[in-house]
Order: sequence, then C-alpha cells, then structure tokens
Amino acid sequence: FPSHDTHSYGNLLTLAFKFTVAMAYDTKYIIFDEPDKSADELSSLKLIETITKIEGFDQVFITTHRPQAIEYLKDFGATIFVAENGEYIKY
Repeated sequence: FPSHDTHSYGNLLTLAFKFTVAMAYDTKYIIFDEPDKSADELSSLKLIETITKIEGFDQVFITTHRPQAIEYLKDFGATIFVAENGEYIKY
C-alpha cells in the first residue's frame, strides 16, 4: 500500500482482524462488506487482490462499489451479482 494512504493500513488491519476471528471459529465462509470504501482506487484494488489470496474458506463474500475491483473479481473468476431495483442480477 502507498505509504501516504493511512486509510489503507486501517483497511488491512480490519481485514486481518476479521480473518483471524473467522479462522478462530473455524467458519467455512467470510464476509467483507465494502472493505475498500475508504481506500483510493489503487489501494482498493490491492486490498481486493489480497482478499482473493486468502485460503481456508469455502466461500468469500465481498461487497464493493468500485468498478476496478468488480472487474478484477470478474477476471479472477468470481461469481458476481449486482443489485438493481431491489433485485440481484448475475453480472
């Protein structure tokens, strides 16, 4: 992460905390609700890349509004849904 972006470090610490708690409880899935909301575009993408490298879960749920992050996840092979008019539509 860029050294000037202190919000990214907070995001990374939050990610590490959630991961640790989930592993402690031996869950099979983990949910990240807008983990990149306070990050700049570059840091957002790096955070999403970090999340995709996490192992040990059957499913990982990520909510993001960042187009770059969504495209990265699509290229990664993730199943993506978007919310439109109260319905979830496969992207």
